[in-house]
Amino acid sequence: MLEPVNDLTDSTTFLDYYVYYLDDLHLLPTADFPFRYIKTLGGNLCAFDSVLKAPVIQNGTYQWYKDSVAIIGAVGNSFTIINTHVIANYNVRITTSDSCFISEPFLFTPDELDKINITADTSLCENDTLLLAAPLPGITYSLNGQAVQYIKIFQAGIYQVAILNTNGCEKKFTVTVHPQNCQIFMPNVFSPNGDGKNDLYRIPAGTKIDLKEFSIFDRFGNKIYSSANNNAAWDGKFNGAVCPADVYVYLIEGFSSGKNVRIRGAVTLVR
Repeated sequence: MLEPVNDLTDSTTFLDYYVYYLDDLHLLPTADFPFRYIKTLGGNLCAFDSVLKAPVIQNGTYQWYKDSVAIIGAVGNSFTIINTHVIANYNVRITTSDSCFISEPFLFTPDELDKINITADTSLCENDTLLLAAPLPGITYSLNGQAVQYIKIFQAGIYQVAILNTNGCEKKFTVTVHPQNCQIFMPNVFSPNGDGKNDLYRIPAGTKIDLKEFSIFDRFGNKIYSSANNNAAWDGKFNGAVCPADVYVYLIEGFSSGKNVRIRGAVTLVR
């Protein structure tokens, strides 16, 4: 049974002294707040020096945040993103003498355009295909004026490649693909998972070639492995770190059967 609670002289009870009251409460739709968003993205986007801009509020002071952490020294109404290769949320707090506004997060998502490089001269073995550029988020391709999801070559020739990102920035390449009568047959898949089977990617034993270079490139054209030793092999690592499952490009250059040999192809790393 509950004990009765008697009113005090001011018509309250002692329990009321444990309740907090607001003198003045305003509930407004979000759209009615004077500042919500970082509205524009300036700078030269194609040079990757993106500038975030907040509205100018008279007598306001600014503080920018990256992933909810205050950025030291970022106290203007604009902020230049220094590392444009990192996904991050940015927002800004604007304070005046009688109010404080915080923007909605601005999600900055970089793309891979500035990392993509395509060789200007390569070879294609008979009855083979050559993957020059793999699908990438935020990237669209054009091959000889035709939109494609990736760049795959099926025959020798001269190709015009255009690469476009979501900001309208573009890179163009002219690629000459030479026919090659290949005597080296490279596997198109290997699995460096430590099970003792197909853990190394190498030129097949017994291949007669005076090797100049055997190299592996990632999808961005970065060289991650190279050797001039016929018996050398790639273990699926770069600088000691395990490379992710993906499509990689191999390049073999040397001299075989009285001819210069230049072979380029794709290998899929699976784990």
